Amino acid sequence: MYHACLLLLLARPFAGAGRHARVVWFFQGSLHALGTLGRSTRLVIRLLARTSRVPAAIAINSEVGRQHHEQYGFRPRRWIHLPNGCDVDRFRPDESTRTRVRRELDVDDRTVVLMFIGRVHPEKGTDLLMAAADRLDVQEPTALVLVGQGTVELVAEAPVGPTRTVGLGVRDDVADLLRGADLLVLPSRSEGTPNAVIEAMATGVPCVVTDVGDCADLVGPSGRVVPAGSVEDLSTAITALIRVGPEERRRLGTEARGRVLTRHAPEVARAAYRGLWDTTT
Repeated sequence: MYHACLLLLLARPFAGAGRHARVVWFFQGSLHALGTLGRSTRLVIRLLARTSRVPAAIAINSEVGRQHHEQYGFRPRRWIHLPNGCDVDRFRPDESTRTRVRRELDVDDRTVVLMFIGRVHPEKGTDLLMAAADRLDVQEPTALVLVGQGTVELVAEAPVGPTRTVGLGVRDDVADLLRGADLLVLPSRSEGTPNAVIEAMATGVPCVVTDVGDCADLVGPSGRVVPAGSVEDLSTAITALIRVGPEERRRLGTEARGRVLTRHAPEVARAAYRGLWDTTT
């Protein structure tokens, strides 16, 4: 998205009547792991910081992300918070789908399914997750299901550990897959406000997240928050949510869905975007 903002900045002088339109940049992330970004991306961010008073406003979906960008030198005329919206009718619990998905994954009712949704990238912390899954101290059988670009290759190259691990690659049925999960684990080193967590919560799946971006505020008491980069803390938090049992996980999942309905339902997001339109036109 940084490159898109730069292109808009460069193209605006050639846009004819469009030169008089008000421009808003939108950043959907934080800068926890700036060093993992490519050199060209870091250069673009530096340039945008120096020209950050050009747009009418900068929209952002993460309070921590706003703080990071300010520390990096962004001084816009105005910050606007735009919450991520979630289709809470599509992402919702459904027992029949849960049964079908778990059958397709070849897991029984006793197996606790841990799910990760995201691409394989250092920012996403899949290496931490794989290591944490091998350290779980539980009696229940567990399965780690990885969904996203590069996950098939990741599992194929990983050593065999005590937790059964499945890489599904890119899928277009994430809403269904989430219904088959017992926990979502987000081991990221950097985030803004991750959609994967919002969608899991809307589906009634409690989450273990790292304390990056707005993850801690997003999950609240409905899940577990651990320091980024700690395999031991991540494994301990996952273990704790496995040990509490299915009834407590269902209770936490209900609380999680309630938080999404309050903060990220479509009508909430629409109101924020309407407010942006009304105040910048």
